[in-house]
Amino acid sequence: MNSRSDWYVEAQFGTLKDYFDSLRANVAQSVESFPSLSGDFFTYADIDDHYWSGYYTTRPFYKQLDRVLESYLRSAEIIYSMTWSHLHRLSTVPQRSRSWMGRMMALLSEARRHLGLFQHHDGITGTGKDHVVQDYAKMMQAGIQGSQTIIQQCAHFLLHPNQVICLSFTRKKKNE
Repeated sequence: MNSRSDWYVEAQFGTLKDYFDSLRANVAQSVESFPSLSGDFFTYADIDDHYWSGYYTTRPFYKQLDRVLESYLRSAEIIYSMTWSHLHRLSTVPQRSRSWMGRMMALLSEARRHLGLFQHHDGITGTGKDHVVQDYAKMMQAGIQGSQTIIQQCAHFLLHPNQVICLSFTRKKKNE
């Protein structure tokens, strides 16, 4: 690089100490004249004007949705564990309760899969195509709703342990 005068580059390797020593040597320079770079270092457009510029700036809505799902999922895991523990402390666990807990576990597993899929490198980084990211959002929304169902059902059971557990919900088919 240094041998190419048409590149206008002078590069050298150095340590962090070398960098600060160089800054101190040029303390006479004012802050305003200190060279700086503004804007994105790496901007990419896959079609037309659909730009993304990296993890921290791309698709913030979906990143927030990811954090919301993580929060609900963690809460659902905790209350599910408390419910499971409470049920297993009983002298007998009714079959209906076992089947109900199985359905709760299925919802937990589904929410975990949806979160894991989004956290794939094309999801969380924002580099996926629009239609793929929209599909991720639908799955994350389903994970949030499933987690909310677990929290609601388990909280009801923990508050009213003598009532019969009966959860009726229908799962949508994959194509709906």
